[in-house]
Amino acid sequence: MYKFYFLLFVLSLTFASCRNEEGEGGSSTVQGYVYKIIHSDNNYSLQTDTVPASKEDIYIIYGDDEFYGDDEKTDANGFFQFKYLHEGDYKLFAYSSLPDGVKNAVTTSVHLGNHKTVVADTIFIHTGDAYGTSIVKGQIYVNYYHKGDLVAYAQAGVDQRVYICYHGENIPFDDVKAGLNGEFGFEKLKPGTYDIFVITEDPDTEAQSSIKQTITISQTDIIYTLLNTFTISVAV
Repeated sequence: MYKFYFLLFVLSLTFASCRNEEGEGGSSTVQGYVYKIIHSDNNYSLQTDTVPASKEDIYIIYGDDEFYGDDEKTDANGFFQFKYLHEGDYKLFAYSSLPDGVKNAVTTSVHLGNHKTVVADTIFIHTGDAYGTSIVKGQIYVNYYHKGDLVAYAQAGVDQRVYICYHGENIPFDDVKAGLNGEFGFEKLKPGTYDIFVITEDPDTEAQSSIKQTITISQTDIIYTLLNTFTISVAV
């Protein structure tokens, strides 16, 4: 009986030593595609372009490993493949790139079983100067005065300048001129709280002061609209 249990023990060790773990040396293949979503600036609709991610690095992690085991570059169509893998669980990832250089991994998981070739879910990565930011839009109107008398009411504030600063600060970090219909926008804003203001004049003294609105951006890739329009007075 002792010999029988000893033989089972030896066989179990032999089986464990022969069992293949995730990694190279097998006969399975995982393949798939990577696409790049481009967030261009100077685009006040936040419209994006999606194109094959050519010559992009794609990484594979074997099982529960902490570090990637291999990497490949996608071809002109965004296609990649990792060959000669054992059956098991794998993770694939590629990097999205924020404008400030920070990279975020986009991952997908795949199980290699009896099938020799498994197609992974398509990986979509993001890039572009507007990625990870949002837009704030608003509108400005002008009441024109001459020697204290109103001469034009609620005119579209074309070419009127609008300023933006971080909340609680007085120095603007950007400014724009209002366009058609007095509409304006600030793009590429990261999450945070901002003060947006315009300059108005007293109809009688022509003394200048500011009108301010505060807005908090809590999400990215969103178009925010100021709750109120600006109405300023200008002496002519």
